[in-house]
This record gives sequence, C-alpha cells and structure tokens, in this order.
Amino acid sequence: MTTTRHPLAETLHRELDWLERTIAMRLAVDFGQEGHAGEHDAAPPGLQRGDPYGDACLDAGLGEGERLALVLALAPWLRPDALDLLLMRNATLDRLYSEFGMIEPAPGQAAVPLPSRATALFVIAGGDLARRIAASGLFAAAAPLARHSLLAPHPQDHDMAAPLTPHPALVARLIAGAG
Repeated sequence: MTTTRHPLAETLHRELDWLERTIAMRLAVDFGQEGHAGEHDAAPPGLQRGDPYGDACLDAGLGEGERLALVLALAPWLRPDALDLLLMRNATLDRLYSEFGMIEPAPGQAAVPLPSRATALFVIAGGDLARRIAASGLFAAAAPLARHSLLAPHPQDHDMAAPLTPHPALVARLIAGAG
C-alpha cells in the first residue's frame, strides 16, 4: 500500500512523535529512571509554512509548552495510542495516576480517555511547581492558544481539570487542509 506524502500529515506526524518522546521522557524523569539524559532528549521538531498546523503555530508564535498543549489536545483524534503511557494505573489506589491528569470516560462509554489541562502541565513541567504555575498561564483567554482559536475555550482560565480539546475552528482548518 502506497501512502501519499502530504505536508500537513508529515508535520502532524513529527509533532505527535515529539509528544510521545516528551511523555516518555517526563515519565522517566518522574519515576527516577537511572541514566535518563533528561529534557533535552525531547526537542521540538521544526515547523514550516505551507500547512494549516504549521501556519497556525507560527502565526500564533507558539512556544514549546504551547505546542505541547496543542498537540496533546489533538492526540485523541489523530493518534490516541500516543497517550497510552499516561493511562497507567496506580496499583495502590486502583485508578489512573492523578498527577497525569487524564480524564477517564464514564463507565459504559465507548470513548477515548481525554487529556486535561493538568495533563498538559504534567507533560510540560512534571513536578516542578514553579514551571507548572508559569505554564498554567498558557490557558488564559488572552494567551495565544485561546486568542488564536487553537484550543477550545473554557469559562474558567485556571480550571486545570478542564478537558484539553482543540478549537473547532482549528479542526476545520486541519480538515480543509488535508483535502
């Protein structure tokens, strides 16, 4: 089977690969795995103009944390298995690790677990409280992710339990750009 090379698909593939590397790095650091080199292992890929995702990120002037939050919001739609590592259960409490912030579907629902704003903070900053507090500003109404209609709005800027979802306008741009 031959796949067509498409600039948008290639950009999203690189972003999702970066997200997976970042999640793996964050978990390795969080669980204190020996010999892990650290955060520089998960450098973001370059972005170019010419596809709706790259254009949106560049137009909004997104930094690394904002890009991580955005691709994390897109992951359940584009590559749900990229979030599998965040679905580990805490054996002591028999539930998902609370620090990962994932939102489980209600029993009986056939839905994909969703990342929350807390998930984004974990991926961006781990347990570093100063970095988590600084990164929480990414979700403010005046911040680029909301101002440029990249993440769906939420009535409370600092509700970290809110689902992290792409803005419908961004999804429409991506779908139109895929055609």
